[in-house]
Formats: sequence, structure tokens, C-alpha cells
Amino acid sequence: MRNAIVTTHYWVVEPPLDTGVYYWDCRAHNSNGWGPYSAMWRFTVTNAGVEESRNAGLGQNAGLLLTISPSVFVSSATIEYSLWRECDVILQLVNTNGTVVRRLEASRKTGGLYRLTWDGTSERGGHVAKGIYFIQLQAGGFAATHKLVKLD
Repeated sequence: MRNAIVTTHYWVVEPPLDTGVYYWDCRAHNSNGWGPYSAMWRFTVTNAGVEESRNAGLGQNAGLLLTISPSVFVSSATIEYSLWRECDVILQLVNTNGTVVRRLEASRKTGGLYRLTWDGTSERGGHVAKGIYFIQLQAGGFAATHKLVKLD
């Protein structure tokens, strides 16, 4: 076993953080340079205190969160995504053949929470047919996909 020196650093954020969800990660540095980043961690600040989650429950997509509500819909669906840092974002709706039906976002975004409502229309403005679609989010080197079902 190699000898190792462990140094721990603490940072205090002042003034106290607003309520919300925050993300953090870390990496080590030694005479050989910087190591890889750790898994993403998440903590939530509420009026009652702080709750911390190791690895943020995000697995390979530790840099972003994507939720859709409702996932089965008739006229519209709310898409919410959270970025832990500034990055380029592509958010698009594709059909089961992989064809892009509508591009919802294609821009650089700062870290934070974003919410938009998709009105069930295609890039051309007409309503899409009932069926299965996928919302794809690509941001900061990560990707997430969720299934969406349109009913008539």
C-alpha cells in the first residue's frame, strides 16, 4: 500500500443558501496532476434543514435531471430539467423511428432549474399524432431520455 496524505478542505457559504437543490463534486490533486471528478452529490436546503444524497441518485447522468409530467398526456406536458453547471443544451422530441419531431431547446444555459410546457405540436406547428415519443436531453457531456405517450 502506498503512503498517502489526505487533506480535507471545508468551505462555508455566507450568507446562508436559499432553499433549493444544490449539486457538488470534487477531485484530488497530487504531484501527478488532477484526478477525475467524483460522483455528483446533491443536497437540498429546506426551511427544516439540509438533506444530502450521495451520488445524487443520478448514476451516469450525474450532471443533469430530467422529469416530464404527465408522461401520458392529451394536449400538453411539462418538461423540467436541472443543470448543475453552465453548458450547451439540446432538448428535443423524437418519434420511435428516431426522427426529430420538435427541437425545444438548443442554446447555452447557466446552471439551474428550467421548466417549459410542450403543447403537443411538431416543428411545423401542427399537432403530433397519438403515439410514443421520447424527450432527449443532451447537456454538459451527459444525456437523458424519457418516454412520453400522446393520447387523443
